[in-house]
Amino acid sequence: MMICSVCGNNTDIKCRYCGGYGYDFTQRFQDIVAILSTTILPLDGTYTVKTLSEIPSITGILHYIGHPSTKEIVENMGAKKAETNLFQGLHIGESALAFSIKQGQSSRKIEGHTVHQDTDISVLDVRLITRID
Repeated sequence: MMICSVCGNNTDIKCRYCGGYGYDFTQRFQDIVAILSTTILPLDGTYTVKTLSEIPSITGILHYIGHPSTKEIVENMGAKKAETNLFQGLHIGESALAFSIKQGQSSRKIEGHTVHQDTDISVLDVRLITRID
């Protein structure tokens, strides 16, 4: 059991009293388990996705990024390369950060890929993906 962050009642993941979620979103930066280059959701579930205005520390967190310049950015911020680029997904209560190229700034539409596109932090959106159910 958890405490609902909305109404304070004991609850499972979704509160039967107020419909809020028992996951404490004020602790959102503490359960980041992966750094990604896109919003990848390989496991069925309920997720929240929020674009962040500040980037939390990612030192020591594994990343699954193959895009060369985005990989360099997150490694310079302290992320460590995972053994494989195959991200297995999030468990309930876990979060990932996606460093994705902003809409309208990707070369994918014209070139069909982004691997040769140089990026810097100004052209990336950082999204917090949290599995809540």
